[in-house]
Amino acid sequence: MDADDRLRLDYEQTAAQISALTDVRFKLLGVVPTIALAAVGIAGAHPSTGGLIALGLLGLVATVGILVYELRNTETLAAALYHAEEVARLLDLHVARGRHEPERALKPSGRQHRLFGTMTVGQDQALGLVYGAALGGWSYLLAWGVLRGLHVSGARAIGGVIGACCAVAVVFDVGRISSEATKGAERTAADTSASSAPGPNARA
Repeated sequence: MDADDRLRLDYEQTAAQISALTDVRFKLLGVVPTIALAAVGIAGAHPSTGGLIALGLLGLVATVGILVYELRNTETLAAALYHAEEVARLLDLHVARGRHEPERALKPSGRQHRLFGTMTVGQDQALGLVYGAALGGWSYLLAWGVLRGLHVSGARAIGGVIGACCAVAVVFDVGRISSEATKGAERTAADTSASSAPGPNARA
């Protein structure tokens, strides 16, 4: 297997990893908020102190675990995208020497969109919005249940305020952590590529 074949195999394996990670993210972003929304609706229709606390705590812990997993996947995905771009660049160098043309790199455009024409939203912020909504819902149920058990007046309203505050905090913090994880993975991948790259006199 020559250098071109090894690079193509590396690129194909990296592309498959990117596809798998993207598929997992897509499914989680669909399932997590849907379950939280359904739970809030069901628990709100037939509230009981024990049920609110149990459901809120279980959902909160499970969603935090999924979020940690998702943030780790974000870092892995960023590194894989950077690696795919580097491999494609090496293949482009071979194209300049008359070799076969590679597929296009799987590097996202990095373009950000404006939500309602005011707030700039990228992938990291979108991730924060989804998990913020889910964790805010679980926090609302848990806070409502605890306050209801303590016989606090206006427990549901206070729980709603606590859930909303939690959602806002998660939106900003998850966006920040995800962005830092992505940048850290790209730096690590760049350092690895630099250290493993052949020197100027490596080829005859």
